[in-house]
Amino acid sequence: MLAIAPGASGPCTPEQVYSPSAFPNDFGGSIELNDPHLLVGDGGEYSICGDPFCSNGMVFAYERGPDGQWVFADAITPVGLGVFGGFGSRVVLDGDRFMSVSAETAGPGVAAVHEFVYDGERWIEGETLLGPDGRNLVSVMALRGDTAFILDDRENLLRFRITDEDDWEYVDEFRNPDVPVGRTWFGPTVLDDDWVIVSAANEAVIGPSAGAVYVYRRTPDDGIEFHQKLIAPDALESPRFGGWIEMQGDELLVGAPLSDRGVENEGVIYEYELIDDAWVLRGEIRHPDPQVGDQFGRAMSLRGDRLVVNSITDRTPLSGGAAYLFERDGDGWWRHVADLFPTSRTGQFGADVEI
Repeated sequence: MLAIAPGASGPCTPEQVYSPSAFPNDFGGSIELNDPHLLVGDGGEYSICGDPFCSNGMVFAYERGPDGQWVFADAITPVGLGVFGGFGSRVVLDGDRFMSVSAETAGPGVAAVHEFVYDGERWIEGETLLGPDGRNLVSVMALRGDTAFILDDRENLLRFRITDEDDWEYVDEFRNPDVPVGRTWFGPTVLDDDWVIVSAANEAVIGPSAGAVYVYRRTPDDGIEFHQKLIAPDALESPRFGGWIEMQGDELLVGAPLSDRGVENEGVIYEYELIDDAWVLRGEIRHPDPQVGDQFGRAMSLRGDRLVVNSITDRTPLSGGAAYLFERDGDGWWRHVADLFPTSRTGQFGADVEI
């Protein structure tokens, strides 16, 4: 895992956060961070069954202590979590609410989404969201305000919304409009009040693993309409365009971790800007010292004028994986300012990043 506190400035001071569990397995596989909360998911944690071959999963909540350090506050699981629940494999946080999928809590072989809400003192379990027609829910893709996008096991992206009665209800769903059947990895989503942007990093319309990004616009009547499709400039080189997406205001960043630049599978991030109602390619952000197979841009996090990007296959004396910090300069371009490495031996450093 890698997290940088919101609003942090100057040199980054390493702070290690450890799992409080005696049975960690994938601690840091998913992390979410905002001003009051740090949530760390461990989908492979096995404290309930006590067997390393199971994976009930857990989410660990941390809060800022008086000295400004993160302090463990709670270990969170839904009621009825099963042996192979995998809860916390992906955590999505919005304000004082988070969601995560687990298997078996809604019945044998039935995966559901669990909502937790912070009441000012602790995380309280809220609703359990089920897929329509008995479909399994695979992962929460996005959560903002009264809207959640959740992927099912048929690669449908389901939209849920909070009703006037404060209940979650299924609204509608979307599929890859160009490849309605097949595994294109359609689903990873970012959204704001105006846009819903969905990637399909394994789409092969142009070439194997070329990838694509679909841009939808929200309408005044609470609908969503297709607006634009983005493809990589190097789509024929199988860049896996859309491997990660981040949006902030009129800026959209699209990771292409298998893109070839100076070396094979170096990875690159494409930067788009909203101009005259269209998303237009503005430039690209590259690894500061690329090596073969770095897969730069496989994960990233954008906040304000700071961007942190992982390079999961980088090799350092203490880790597999590294991350790189960029800051926006006076002309609005991204400038590499720091290399982020662990201070103790670890693997998969930066598999998920948050700033």
